[in-house]
Amino acid sequence: MSKLAVQLPESLKPYVDAQVSAGGFASADEYVRALIEAEQKRQQRKAGLRAELERGLQQSAEGDSAVLDMAAIKAEGRRRLGI
Repeated sequence: MSKLAVQLPESLKPYVDAQVSAGGFASADEYVRALIEAEQKRQQRKAGLRAELERGLQQSAEGDSAVLDMAAIKAEGRRRLGI
């Protein structure tokens, strides 16, 4: 594992310490690592959504589109959210 030193303003230390305690992290290093990993996942999801959007736009431009069924979309969203 490589090492990277990060300096934060003193005003952030209480916040980081509180997050470490509340989040069950062993150290500030572990907390920062978790933040970076979460950001990586968010960026990957964002890239995937962007690719899907581009694909949909391309299909639409080619005349390959479907009727939008908002009731089905809402139902699927509720199912995914468990509500």
